[in-house]
Amino acid sequence: MDAERGPILARLQTHRFGTIAGAVGFASQIPVFLVAPIGGIIADRANRKHVVIATQTASMLLAFVLAGLTLSGKIQVCISSCWLRCWAW
Repeated sequence: MDAERGPILARLQTHRFGTIAGAVGFASQIPVFLVAPIGGIIADRANRKHVVIATQTASMLLAFVLAGLTLSGKIQVCISSCWLRCWAW
């Protein structure tokens, strides 16, 4: 369980919102279910070195964008943390 979602789900479960907590947990896995087959096809067909370089470059660019937005004051740290967790899978 992610560090950001842990306290939220714990609070929902103590207030008898187990269905909502389950829906949040399930919804967080939807992107994985949709993207995993495509990622598997790419990983099987492409050169392993090129796949690693591409994913690391994408992670670096995402980190630079988030750092720039946070330092410029366009978004707050908590929003950038949630956005990063959504893309980190």
